[in-house]
Amino acid sequence: MATRVVSGVLAIAGAVAVGLGGYLPYAQDRSFEYRIFDTDSPHTILFLAIEPAAVAVAALVLGILLLVHNPFRITPGVLLGTGVQTTLLYVGLIGFYAQSEFGTDVRAGGWVGTLGGALIAAAGGLALAVRDAPAPATPTTPPGWYADPGAPERLRYWSGTAWTEHTHPVSQSPATPASAPPSTEARG
Repeated sequence: MATRVVSGVLAIAGAVAVGLGGYLPYAQDRSFEYRIFDTDSPHTILFLAIEPAAVAVAALVLGILLLVHNPFRITPGVLLGTGVQTTLLYVGLIGFYAQSEFGTDVRAGGWVGTLGGALIAAAGGLALAVRDAPAPATPTTPPGWYADPGAPERLRYWSGTAWTEHTHPVSQSPATPASAPPSTEARG
């Protein structure tokens, strides 16, 4: 459960970073408007596009779901795939804008977006690892003769999953129910 919570927190942190990475290019002029396309000169860019916004919303929702219950079968794959894709998108933007003169806010947005995509991918990988891990074996009491919970003067046979109707006095050596029929004294 703790790993699932960590995965949810990573997804939420990644969503915030992807959103912030989309905002930072517009922070320079201090007049941020929620824009899908920025066609004002000199920026003819598609920075805060539908894709990073959709990734941020999806990662936020899936992160919250991871915090409250076990993931759906598709959750780890969605987080991993969108995280890797978003990381690659922002790495490409960093490379493109490193050669331009758009300013430090645009480059910072690319780095923060890259970090966000990596966090989302890590959340998906962690959730996938937890989902595919084998469940720990439940310790069970092996089959055998044990003190009868209802009558300590008798032994009762435990099948490994439930008590049977086979009983035996404590003073005698019991045989297993499969090899010899034990006595079935009246229950008291």
